[in-house]
Amino acid sequence: MKRAEIRRVVLVYLENFFYNNLPLHDDFPVKKQMYASIWALDMYEQLTDEQKYSLYLYQNQNDNGN
Repeated sequence: MKRAEIRRVVLVYLENFFYNNLPLHDDFPVKKQMYASIWALDMYEQLTDEQKYSLYLYQNQNDNGN
C-alpha cells in the first residue's frame, strides 16, 4: 500500500466526518470547508500509523459496499 493513497483516503474521511458531524453555522459553507480541511490535517498528524491504516481499511470496506 502506498502511503500517499492511505493519506488521501484518511484525509477525505476526516474532512467528511468534520463537515457532516461537527456543528458549525451552515451560513458560511466556505468557512466550514476551510475549518474541515484544517481540522482533518491536524487530526491526521495526531493519528498513529496503525490508526491511519485502520481508517483506510474501514473506508475502503465501506466504499466496496460492505
